[in-house]
Amino acid sequence: FNNGLINNNNAISSDSDAMGGGLFLNNSEAILSNLIIKENSIESNSIANTSKGAGIYVNGASDIEIINSVIYDNKGFYGDSLTVHSGSAYGSGLYIDVDGNVLVKHTEISSNKLYIDGNDRSETGGGVYIENGNTEFINVSIISNDGEGLVAIGGQTDTT
Repeated sequence: FNNGLINNNNAISSDSDAMGGGLFLNNSEAILSNLIIKENSIESNSIANTSKGAGIYVNGASDIEIINSVIYDNKGFYGDSLTVHSGSAYGSGLYIDVDGNVLVKHTEISSNKLYIDGNDRSETGGGVYIENGNTEFINVSIISNDGEGLVAIGGQTDTT
């Protein structure tokens, strides 16, 4: 993908995880260059499931490069105010869980939001959440995101 706009997409689930509002990349090889990924959303309303990667969701045996792009104002919604849930929302800008490599270079990840209602949930990695994989960030700005901007719980993450 080169020189494009991905915006105003929505992934909703009432009985499983909601993933990849803007882009859903599973077992993929892709170069995403000069893209604007904005105003996408994900919403999970089931009791114990999650919302992952409103802007970009990367999973499986994937090798992805994100270059000279902007990922902003994506929103992860979880639950409603009437029900107690035990799930979570992660990585509203970018969610990574790969058996491969992800390179993010000369990119801004900003103003991504997590909306969580009810109890017993975490709001983690509003900008980027890395569950697994080898991820490298080169000259990347991760700013003004909800929760923690960058959370890495697995794999290897390098920043320069």
